[in-house]
Amino acid sequence: MNPLSPTGRAKNLKMLDRKQIFLVSMVFCLLVALVAVWQVLSTATMETEYLAHASELKVLSQSVAKNASESANGKSGAFTQLNDVRAKFGEIWEEIIEGSDRSGMTANSKFARGASEEIKTLGVRWSRVSTNADTILYGEDKVLDLHELVGTLSEIIPKLQAEYQNVVKLLIRSQAPADQIQKAERQIFLAERMLRNINKILEGTEESVGATDMFGKDATRFGRVLNGMLVGDAGISVRKVEVRRAYESLIEISDEFLEVNDSVDEILEIAPQLKKDR
Repeated sequence: MNPLSPTGRAKNLKMLDRKQIFLVSMVFCLLVALVAVWQVLSTATMETEYLAHASELKVLSQSVAKNASESANGKSGAFTQLNDVRAKFGEIWEEIIEGSDRSGMTANSKFARGASEEIKTLGVRWSRVSTNADTILYGEDKVLDLHELVGTLSEIIPKLQAEYQNVVKLLIRSQAPADQIQKAERQIFLAERMLRNINKILEGTEESVGATDMFGKDATRFGRVLNGMLVGDAGISVRKVEVRRAYESLIEISDEFLEVNDSVDEILEIAPQLKKDR
């Protein structure tokens, strides 16, 4: 049959009519279903909002812990993320307590009253977490400075060790006094312990307090012995090194140690902040 003939056109129109009727029927059914869903949701909206908020708070609390840890580890971007997450948590928490026109939640609703003890406990804990987050964010510059300092010292101290090992070899080869060789070897040990302790300082644990104190004492001792080997120091029984090549190495060590020495006071000042952040 020719679709353009009168009979063909009539048949096509009938098919289109049937499709339109079918489509209208489907839309009507969809509307009926949507109305039914809306009626159910309209009575459960408040509970749904509370459940959604509770789920989001759980996710955010995990993010707070993650970003707080990364902040203490010196990851600069974590501070911004911590601030954002804390603000979002606070916003949701306020909606639960005070209500929200945006979400349709009301203050002191039956859902909040039904979990009053849990909400009270969570409120106390959130207050503590928020305060700790403030402490971390307040100390951002100091924490990042400390990590930068430690990174620098982690590169310098191994060089001091290597240079002092060379000094020991030169002193032994030149048959220098045994006590002088012994003190040079002791410097290698002090440098190693300083390196260990600055890494412990970054951990921000109870052990970090002792590590900070020991680092300061070792750095002071290292610097005094080094200076004694250059100019002599009767007060600690260190004689000036007379072996020329060893002396030249000591001058190089002294130049490199200046940065370590300049960092000691700053590390001693900042390290307690890192412990607070943990």
